[in-house]
Amino acid sequence: MIHRISANQPTFQAIDFKPGLNVILAKCTESSTTKDTRNGLGKSLLLAIIDYCLGGDGKDIKIEPLKDWSFTLDITISGARVQVTRFVENGSRVYVEGVTDDLCVKPEIDTDNGQMFYHNDQWKTVLGVALFETPSDSQKYQPTFRSLFPYFLRISQKAYFDPFSFFPKTRRWQNEVAITFLLGLNWEHATRWEEYRVQEDRLKSYGKYLKDEDATLGKLETGLINLRSQLQQDRLALNSFRVLPQYEQIEREVNELTSEIQFLVNKNITYKRRETQYNRAVQDETPPPESVLEDLYNEVKVVFPEGMKRTLEEARNFHKQVLSNRRAFLQGELQNIVHKIQMNIKIIATKTDRRCELLQILEAHGALAEWTALNDRYVKAKAEEERLSREIQAIKGNQSKIKDIKIARTELSKIAEQDKDDRIEMWSEVVQEFNRLSLLLYDQQGTLILDIDESGYKFDVNIERSESDGIKRMKIFCFDVTLLKLWAQKGKIDFLLHDSIMFDPVDSRQRASALAAISEITQKVNAQYICTFNEDAFPFDECALISFDYEPFINSVRLTDDEPSGSLCGFRFEAQPIQKHERRSKRKSNKSQHPDEHENDHDKHSESVEQKLPLFE
Repeated sequence: MIHRISANQPTFQAIDFKPGLNVILAKCTESSTTKDTRNGLGKSLLLAIIDYCLGGDGKDIKIEPLKDWSFTLDITISGARVQVTRFVENGSRVYVEGVTDDLCVKPEIDTDNGQMFYHNDQWKTVLGVALFETPSDSQKYQPTFRSLFPYFLRISQKAYFDPFSFFPKTRRWQNEVAITFLLGLNWEHATRWEEYRVQEDRLKSYGKYLKDEDATLGKLETGLINLRSQLQQDRLALNSFRVLPQYEQIEREVNELTSEIQFLVNKNITYKRRETQYNRAVQDETPPPESVLEDLYNEVKVVFPEGMKRTLEEARNFHKQVLSNRRAFLQGELQNIVHKIQMNIKIIATKTDRRCELLQILEAHGALAEWTALNDRYVKAKAEEERLSREIQAIKGNQSKIKDIKIARTELSKIAEQDKDDRIEMWSEVVQEFNRLSLLLYDQQGTLILDIDESGYKFDVNIERSESDGIKRMKIFCFDVTLLKLWAQKGKIDFLLHDSIMFDPVDSRQRASALAAISEITQKVNAQYICTFNEDAFPFDECALISFDYEPFINSVRLTDDEPSGSLCGFRFEAQPIQKHERRSKRKSNKSQHPDEHENDHDKHSESVEQKLPLFE
């Protein structure tokens, strides 16, 4: 039960709370103009302060105008009334006054001032055990105070979108673990589902890493078959390979012989052409008739002097000698050419025989370099075969594990279904309470639904015409109040807080019915409901129509905008974040006091406080 909220500054309007229904009104004066706003009166800030005193990260109050402030929350937990004080600028410590003997963690003593205090992580542990009986042992995916408490204090607008989630970006397991725990189901099933999801995600990521996106297991197996066929052929080739050490030398000799044979063949072609020309010349070498010689001789006698003339017989003998000499020359050349041709033919035959002999040797043997290249290819292919084989086995093993996880999830769904059946009486009471509450608001029964499949728990609420924004908010209201009644009856957390955001789109009649219903419920189970309203949105007339006397539940502190002192903190301000250097020094101070402390809060998913914050409602 929350009794009082106060601050260390005199301008703050301390607020006292009573058991049952507590309504904080923000009043708009007649002198207000269209430029005035009630966003700075402090309705939302009030809830943020209470959340901060209960271990929240305080992102909405760690701002320049409040950096020298501290807030004190008077609250009863585990049957003991304590006063909790937390400073804005140095929130790593939570100072407590009162009886703490029954709390699960004993507070430390500040040697400077003698006050008792908890480090914020310790304080959240204390609250978890005192208000929810959270597990004392630390394990992954377990419910914590800060994962459960947001269902009892929704402080951001995004917390009013879904009954089962206080922030859109919370992980599925966080919602499942929290809701199953709060509804009395076996939350450990939800943690196991999350473990399976994590394992499956890792296996799927590993599966993508193992193979290319376009490669299927069938393609990889076909590739392995083809590779093994190639390996078999290369292995046979290597086994039959005969290495000749002089292979390269013989290969060079074969090449030289080939060049020499080609050269001699070309020479013989040239010789044969010359032989043909000489034979033709010999055949054409015949003496002219003697009459021609006589005519020539007679012509010479006329032209040349008498002293230079020879007899015809001398000329005839000279001509015969010239023809004889030429024929002898041609015949000699022919004999020489024929001889060369025959010699070349013999040499060609010898070299051809030698080349054939060498080629036979090369055909039956191989070079060492060739064997080395073949062996290298075989070794690389063998390594690729082993790699591909391991990859295929890994993929098969990976897929097998994924199948095992799917089977395990199916088995877990059966176990969870059985657990739900075993707790049917408790679950029926929860469903009936939700239905009864929705019936009070809309004259028709709503439904709280729990489904279980192989992927985990699935929660839903249903009220006719549920597409209406107002009915969507009332789904959240009915669910939260159902949780409050369930836990207050257990003697644990017995208070619930809602911002005016809850009722903004709701019809006035349902607002009045909701307030009347929660007033009745809190009185029956000795619980507390705190809500904020803009005065012009409060259903005064509708409450009168249903004979609900609201006046005892309106808090004496009314926030107003007629002057700055009418706001919660006593002045109006723009919510600017604390300067970075101051924030940095504060964090350094926190670490020096308690190095291991960190604010592990689900609210870290919210927007950064480094952004410019709007005026508080």
